[in-house]
Amino acid sequence: DSSKVAAEWKDDGGEIKPEEVRQHPDDKELYNFQALKDKYGETQSPEELEATWRQRMKPQWVVHEEERALAVAWKDDGGDIRAEETRQHPDDKACYTFEQLKEKFGEQLKAEEMEPFWREKMRPQWVVDALARPPAPEAQQAPSKSSPAAAWKDDGGPINADEKRKHPEDGQFYSFEELK
Repeated sequence: DSSKVAAEWKDDGGEIKPEEVRQHPDDKELYNFQALKDKYGETQSPEELEATWRQRMKPQWVVHEEERALAVAWKDDGGDIRAEETRQHPDDKACYTFEQLKEKFGEQLKAEEMEPFWREKMRPQWVVDALARPPAPEAQQAPSKSSPAAAWKDDGGPINADEKRKHPEDGQFYSFEELK
């Protein structure tokens, strides 16, 4: 699950890649390390900048995966409808405020149908955007080198007659006798 990979992400302490972009937690802007130094270098020491980069800033792909996880789980909270909020109509894919929705579709939907339609069928633009973004390649979890399954190798010892192993081509499990 890519959201789990993103949630477990930690800076590895390795060399800072000049092309990597991370989101600053205070201003929510994206910076590479040089841009961070350019913006905050007058007020923070090199050590403070590196600590900010490694401990407080998240790579753009992690931020996107976190947004994606929130979007998947999003449900209207039933609170007051904010006048400035826009949501995407499921049919024409245009975004409307609640007032614009009433103006445009007031003839097609009864007054008592309008709010349930807004809350159940329409999604905020940030949800639409987050779900449209494909998962980041970095979030595709490869098998861990430290997992027992990834580290397993046949020891060359005697064959256990009860043991079954997965065939790499058909994915079925067979004993040694069944394969002979």
